[in-house]
Amino acid sequence: MVNTVLGRISANKMGATMAHEHCFMDSDVLLHVKPEDVPKRFAHLFYEPVSIANLDEVKRAARYCVDNGNNDNFAERVQELNAFKAAGGGTVVDVTVAAYGRDNHVHKLPQVSKISGVNIVAATGHMFEATHPPRIKEQTAEQVAQDFIKEITEGIMETGIKAGVIKTALSPNRFTDADKKIIKAAAIAQKETGVPMTTHTWGDRPGKWPGFKVIEMLQRNDVDPKKFYMSHIEWTERLEENWGVPIRAAATGVYLCIDNFGRDFPYGSAVNEHGYIGCQTDVDRVKLIKRLIAEGYEDMIVVGHDSAYKVQKLAYGGPGLGHILNSVPNLFKHLGINQRYFKKITVHNPQKLFS
Repeated sequence: MVNTVLGRISANKMGATMAHEHCFMDSDVLLHVKPEDVPKRFAHLFYEPVSIANLDEVKRAARYCVDNGNNDNFAERVQELNAFKAAGGGTVVDVTVAAYGRDNHVHKLPQVSKISGVNIVAATGHMFEATHPPRIKEQTAEQVAQDFIKEITEGIMETGIKAGVIKTALSPNRFTDADKKIIKAAAIAQKETGVPMTTHTWGDRPGKWPGFKVIEMLQRNDVDPKKFYMSHIEWTERLEENWGVPIRAAATGVYLCIDNFGRDFPYGSAVNEHGYIGCQTDVDRVKLIKRLIAEGYEDMIVVGHDSAYKVQKLAYGGPGLGHILNSVPNLFKHLGINQRYFKKITVHNPQKLFS
């Protein structure tokens, strides 16, 4: 059974599922980027609202525009979920945690779920160390785990909405003791409750991707790899040739989440310290899927859009939450991938992960 914001459902009722999304989000998480850290050519964007006049620039500098991370419009969220439903969608896994504004908006999730007819799975957990609430420093991993378990078994705050996924994250280019505490807490909560957990990683320096350290921690803590998925795995494209990191990760038995579909524009082109020009394209992502299938890992792939920014939304000219279901089957055809794998990745694999 799966915890959704409207109650528990059988995993076989999930339908086509996006494993990494954000329904509502506040920009607070972006504020760890200070105005003085913004490249001069993008400095004017920091406090500008997203508009048609700056849309292209914001796409090139997503993290440098505070308003780009403000996704609190109820009507826009209904529009996105309606588009997802119309495309054949069934379930959205909302991995928004408190640092992203979850507590300000979680009460809206049952409303948009009812209106759209889309199942929504809410999250417990924490992001990377810079976003942790002060109490984390004083808590043990076991105490943090009890916070997670309470939100899964009793509900988030006083809403009665029970979390159905545990979200964790690593700091950019390092795996801090605080991050490790959260991973250990999530492992404890996962084993206690049975809900899946996921970890956000970055496109870190070649040879330094910390995702393998997370997997090692999970192995030491006896977490079933089939209850864990590594988010943003496509961000590792430039760390080893020919998608070496995802192949090595898949060999450990964990699920891989390819979840930036629709970000074909040059996200992050202003952040170039590791040689990154921008985000991968959807063709790159489908090539990764093709490689994983060829290596025998078709049962370990889930997908999403990571719909965190305004410029991804329909209301701002973005591809919207129906993008994968509407557009990616054509890329499968173009790259010679049998369509049965698309259904496996969007329907059957998430069912197994969340069952």
